[in-house]
Amino acid sequence: MEAIAVVICLISNSGLQQRRLVRRNRIPKTTPGDFWHWKDFNIGIDVTVYGVVYHIVDCDSFTREYLHSQGIVMNDPEEIPPDPYTSLTQLKIKPHSHETKVADDKFKRFLEYDGKVLRFFAVYEDPDSKGRELRPHIIYYYLADDTVEVQDYYRKNNGRDPFPLLLRKMKLPKDWKALSVDFPSVAMEVLERKATSYYTAKDFLVGEIIFILGRRFLIYDADEFTRKYFKEILNITQKDAIDVSKKMPPPLVAPVPPYFGFGSPEDSLQSSLTVTTLKPPKKNVVQYVVNIGKHLRYEAVMDWVHPEDKDRKFMFSYSLSDCSITITEIPQHNSGFVQRTYLRSTRIPKPGTNWDDPQYYSPDDFAIGKFTTLIQWADALNQ
Repeated sequence: MEAIAVVICLISNSGLQQRRLVRRNRIPKTTPGDFWHWKDFNIGIDVTVYGVVYHIVDCDSFTREYLHSQGIVMNDPEEIPPDPYTSLTQLKIKPHSHETKVADDKFKRFLEYDGKVLRFFAVYEDPDSKGRELRPHIIYYYLADDTVEVQDYYRKNNGRDPFPLLLRKMKLPKDWKALSVDFPSVAMEVLERKATSYYTAKDFLVGEIIFILGRRFLIYDADEFTRKYFKEILNITQKDAIDVSKKMPPPLVAPVPPYFGFGSPEDSLQSSLTVTTLKPPKKNVVQYVVNIGKHLRYEAVMDWVHPEDKDRKFMFSYSLSDCSITITEIPQHNSGFVQRTYLRSTRIPKPGTNWDDPQYYSPDDFAIGKFTTLIQWADALNQ
């Protein structure tokens, strides 16, 4: 037996009597002697029950699966036409959501951001200076009260007097021309003419240009704390640092003049470095203090050319404190030569070295049985 029942769906606050419209029984069609069968139902068709026409818009999953197993292809579900009265009623009873603006709690900001300062590095192109000098500055942004302070970045020997602040700590307006003549001032109420927009932390970005009371500043870098704050709190990644240094040509280096034969090579070089105040060449003080009074003494003979110089003997003394050499002739009975200083204390360069950068004799250059040429260099130095 194919029994059919019609029930009204429960709708909250519909104002209608919600009950069973047609009890369960066999419902005849409009054709006499013919009854509705479950095979006659499908989505999108009209069903007449005792003179009332019902339009089928959808079915449950069990019904769809059962009819599909019986070989009946179900149509796509349809949307129920909206009821204007029901829609208006639901709109009235629907809770309205609104956003409550949170007042700026200055005390909370002070407790949370006190001592936390954003630091930016900027340059200002001074139009009044010669060559339009780029003057570096440091911009401090205080998170506790959104104030800005600009400090001149002082460098040694830059030709300028150290000045403490370019801009004292204050809220920085974007349009300084729109300010009143008495800005900044203290008042009980903010007048309409004084209301203006101020710079916030999001306005300070590396590579951007900001105007601080009419002056044009280029932000070229920020410190590590500032970059971390922008990335984690503001979700903004700062750009890499910008190189704002001017490429200066290398300084001209005067060539060193060659040695001209007067004095020692060190004295000649010192006189070419300065003219007004001549200073003696620097010495190795440590070597002098440690080895003062220490001498290496050798007995030497002359590589003679004349027969009378064959038996002459000399005392060869090398000073470890200043690397100077002294040669004294040893007296011999009936030799015909008197005892005298053959070579006074002199630093002697090695043969073949350059006069502009001489290399002097060291203790490693002297050994027993070794020939050493000294006299021709000593004669050249003593001229």
